[in-house]
Amino acid sequence: MDAHEIGRIGEDCACELLESLGYRIVSRNTVVAGVEIDVIAYDTDDDPPTLAFCEVKTRSSTAFGLPAEAVTETQQRRLRRGAGAWLSRHGRGAGVEGCRFDVVEVLVRDRDVVGRVLRDAF
Repeated sequence: MDAHEIGRIGEDCACELLESLGYRIVSRNTVVAGVEIDVIAYDTDDDPPTLAFCEVKTRSSTAFGLPAEAVTETQQRRLRRGAGAWLSRHGRGAGVEGCRFDVVEVLVRDRDVVGRVLRDAF
């Protein structure tokens, strides 16, 4: 598998995982203010729901650490900027309490795919 295929598998897995945990996907691969936000979703298990801006990190091994460890401070600042621009255009939505930043890390090894959500990661 090449890097693009691994990334696509990771994002598909991330969305399936988020949905299984009660998230409702709003959009994928949204570009706003020059920033790509991997997944925007409402966490409907929260009462009231929370809007989550999700960064998906997919790796084929942990040789260089866990996928979530690759979310740098620079990426965090960029995602915050993009989320602010998205909120300015769309708002949080009726009945939504707040927003947060989650990281979804995915390990793809051969045909095995394992994902984990780190809520309120930064």
